[in-house]
Amino acid sequence: MLDYKAAEIAFRKARESFPHLVKHMDIYSTLLWHLRKTTTLSYLSQELQLIDREASETWIATGNLFSRLSDHGNALKCFQRATQLRKGCSYGYTLSGHKSLMLAKYARSLVFFRESIRRNSRANYNAFFGLGECFFKQDRFCLALFFFNHAHKINPYNPLILAAVAKVYQAVGDLNPALHFFSQAVHVAHSSVASVRFSRAKILFELGEFEESKTELEKLVDMVPTEFNVQFLLGMIYMQLGQKNLAIKQLTFSIELDPKAIHVIKKLLEQLHHLHHQQPVSSSSTAAASSSSDESKLIGLMLSDMGSNNLSDPMSDKPIEHGSPTWDRTQLSDPMSHKPIEQSLFDMASDRIVRSHVGQTCRTGLSDIALDNHVRCRVGQARRIYFF
Repeated sequence: MLDYKAAEIAFRKARESFPHLVKHMDIYSTLLWHLRKTTTLSYLSQELQLIDREASETWIATGNLFSRLSDHGNALKCFQRATQLRKGCSYGYTLSGHKSLMLAKYARSLVFFRESIRRNSRANYNAFFGLGECFFKQDRFCLALFFFNHAHKINPYNPLILAAVAKVYQAVGDLNPALHFFSQAVHVAHSSVASVRFSRAKILFELGEFEESKTELEKLVDMVPTEFNVQFLLGMIYMQLGQKNLAIKQLTFSIELDPKAIHVIKKLLEQLHHLHHQQPVSSSSTAAASSSSDESKLIGLMLSDMGSNNLSDPMSDKPIEHGSPTWDRTQLSDPMSHKPIEQSLFDMASDRIVRSHVGQTCRTGLSDIALDNHVRCRVGQARRIYFF
């Protein structure tokens, strides 16, 4: 599951065989969003606009493009346009719900997810997962667990759903069921899902299973070598196991990855050094766990405060922004409440890409003439992408 690269190859071959294929291109656009392939997504969006502007898949692809460009307002408009063109388009409501959820608009996201389930209640695990995420962010863990379990029944082999169930148990302090579901998620997950492995390693650390947690983190170091949380937690496990040289190496490297954490790590090392002189560190994991409960709490608090983009779930890896246009219930119930989106949306997307290329060129230090020629080339390329 979640083998994005293999899925991209399959979609690309399908488009080579059927260049005018529109069906399922909404799923392909979401795949490109996850892979952060903005250029390919922009080509797909423009080609679908030329093939069929009245297809819901076209506007979902365009909405994913604006979402990738962090233009959340226009992304929501495109998703809404998709639901207007086809009343049974539950996927448009689902994506609108996830977009509102990332903007911390919980009440609005609940409306979108419920509208999606009303149109497709049998296999719509994405909407049930979204409801669970919404309630989890509001600390309503019973409702979150209910909807996560419902999504798990529909799609039992999705590692992100299994990890979501596990994080509810982790939030309420029930670590053994959390470890069980995290282990299941690791078993079915593709190797690229680093967040699931890290969550399992953190649970093992909290339970005092340092050897098993170390094995998991050593695998993660090869997958995400520049991730601060992985290096930091691995260094603390080496400290608990009495392997001081390896611990100093890992903690020093973690400071290089995040220099802002130097004071916290220095203070933690001083506390651990003081406790080490009071009571020698035992090689047994059980003895180490009983003698270091205070350190474990401090480490857990530090890891929870320091976020990571590399380890975040694909559906929540974008920064929360405020000030986006709001939507009310009447706009959802009336399919004619919005006018069709004009070509200006594509002007905005084209301008964003051109400006990004201009900024990149300026940083290279080209002369004025070379810069002007480069900008003209990029503008022509952008026009060919979006208008021809």
